[in-house]
Amino acid sequence: MTKGEKAMNLVLLCAWIVFFLEAQRIPPGLMIESVRREVGADFWPKALLIMLFILTAILNFKCFLHKRDGGGSGESAADAEKERWWNFLFLVLSIIVYLHVQYVIGFITSTFLFVLSIILILGYRKKVFMIGISIVIAFLFAVVFGKFLGVPFPRGYGLFRSFEYLVY
Repeated sequence: MTKGEKAMNLVLLCAWIVFFLEAQRIPPGLMIESVRREVGADFWPKALLIMLFILTAILNFKCFLHKRDGGGSGESAADAEKERWWNFLFLVLSIIVYLHVQYVIGFITSTFLFVLSIILILGYRKKVFMIGISIVIAFLFAVVFGKFLGVPFPRGYGLFRSFEYLVY
């Protein structure tokens, strides 16, 4: 890891702390009788920020251990850095395409294609795994958020819209 990446990780740790302190100002939710505890607008931001903080701290710790071990070879590290740069670029482009295309082809279809592209970018090549995970994630999000929580997702046009209404 370069010095810039290490510095960015430390900046992220500080940002997660600041965001968590800001999340303390979110009013708590309503009492749910069956659970007997508060679950509301403040729960998920706090939970996600705690997870982000822990994962970033683990990354910093691994970076510290890697530095103690002596690091790796320079040439292979440069090749890996080039590959990560292209992966990052494809990741950002796939997010941008996903955000725009879901209004045309619907949430489920676009989420399936988005997850499939992310799995390809990450380097997995087992076709059954890629398609299975993509289908499960797309339908899981659609059912949980669309059906149970009532989040309105884009349904697309034409045949895609009919398919979306069939699912949720």
